[in-house]
Amino acid sequence: MATNAEKQFILDVFRYFVAPKAYPKWFSDRTKERFIDLYDIIEFAIFQENEYSTDLTVNEELNTIYYDCKSDPFIFEKKLQNLRKKGEKIGITTNDTILCDRISRHLTGPFNILSVKYEMYHKTMTLTDLLDEIKTAYRRYILEDKNPGLDIKRSAAPRAAAPHSVQNSARPAGDHKPKSTSNTKPSNGKGKKKQSERLYHVQHDTNDLNSLRPL
Repeated sequence: MATNAEKQFILDVFRYFVAPKAYPKWFSDRTKERFIDLYDIIEFAIFQENEYSTDLTVNEELNTIYYDCKSDPFIFEKKLQNLRKKGEKIGITTNDTILCDRISRHLTGPFNILSVKYEMYHKTMTLTDLLDEIKTAYRRYILEDKNPGLDIKRSAAPRAAAPHSVQNSARPAGDHKPKSTSNTKPSNGKGKKKQSERLYHVQHDTNDLNSLRPL
C-alpha cells in the first residue's frame, strides 16, 4: 500500500509525461466518474497490465511446453496440469492432441521409441497414456543410470543357491553310490581268514599270560 507521499509522486510523474488528450477512451471515461481519484485509475491500469502480461506468459508456455527428456516427468506433468488450469481461468484452452504431437516430436535418446509408438497409435493414445509411458521409460533408463545398483524391474537381491547337502538329499536312496578314494582291490576272502588268525593268536597269548599269575 503506497503512502500519500508516494501517491503524490506517482501523480506528478504521470501528469508530467502523459497529457490528458493522450488518455485512452476507457481511461478518460473513468476520470469523469465521481468518487474516483486519478491515482486509483492509474493503479487499475497497472494491475490490468500485470494481468495481461501473466496471460501472455501462460499462453506462451502452453504453446511451447514440451518434455526435455532429462527432468523428472512427474514434475513436468504437474507443471503442465497447473498451466492448463491457469489457462482455463483466463479463457485459454489447449488440445490434448496438439500437446501430444509437440511432446512426441521432442522425445530423444531412450525416449525416442515412444515417439515412434505414438506415431503408430496416435489415434488411440491419450495425453495421459503418453505421460505414463514417459514416466515408465524414465524409471527404466534414467534412474538406473543415476543409481547403477537400483534395478527397477527385477529384485536386486540374488536368489540363494540351494545348499550342497540339500541337493544331495534330493537324490533317491538307491542311486547313491559312494566312490572309493583308495586304490585297494576288493578282498577275495583270504584277508578275512588272516584277520581271524591274528585275533586268535592275540586271545591265545592273553590266556597264557593269565595262567602265569600267582594264585
